Amino acid sequence: MKTAVYHFTNSDGIKYQKLIDEFNEFAQANNLTISEFFIDKNGLVYQQSEFDRFLSTCEQFDTLIVKDFYHLCKNTMKCLSIIRELHDKGIKIYAIKDGIIDFNNVDFSKTLKVATYSRHWRASKIQKTFVPLKNDILNLFVNKETNWSIVDQYCDESKNEKDETQLQLASLLENKDKYDLLVVNTLHEINFKTARFIKILYELNLDVYSLQEGLIRIARSD
Repeated sequence: MKTAVYHFTNSDGIKYQKLIDEFNEFAQANNLTISEFFIDKNGLVYQQSEFDRFLSTCEQFDTLIVKDFYHLCKNTMKCLSIIRELHDKGIKIYAIKDGIIDFNNVDFSKTLKVATYSRHWRASKIQKTFVPLKNDILNLFVNKETNWSIVDQYCDESKNEKDETQLQLASLLENKDKYDLLVVNTLHEINFKTARFIKILYELNLDVYSLQEGLIRIARSD
């Protein structure tokens, strides 16, 4: 398989070589042969000329290795959009720290116990009505389109997108063993930061179905 590596870093010398060695060791352990490294050496996540170069030539490769999904993009939705785009082109992504994200088909006929989670960033008192509306949408979808049954519904309200207060999400994680699946309106609501989003997926240890993005599954690559 023809494999590419992408990373951004401001390291050089011994630290840079250790980084390259880490990628080579991972590739060897997974029977992959690295054809080309794409390294942005400015260390800035918002200046990724080498990653843009990879995207322009990505159809030459079967596999991409990154250190973690944050190095694709720090924003959850943009990161998942990149992963989906590469997935649709037949390119598998290995993240050394984070594993593998797969987008799978979902079985609506299967009997499952599900929880729902939504999050609303409230800008005004009027928009407070969006919270029950989001729950109603999730209820309607599950009841009309699936054979699943909703056990519990969780919803957090935040003053703004950067507010990390997610008390209902914490309760969901405490009760995760009660459910077979988590259903959300959009994956972005779990957390808008890629690194935190990935951490939550592992803590959750459940497949997640999004009305917008479909079924997502994460697993360690080792």
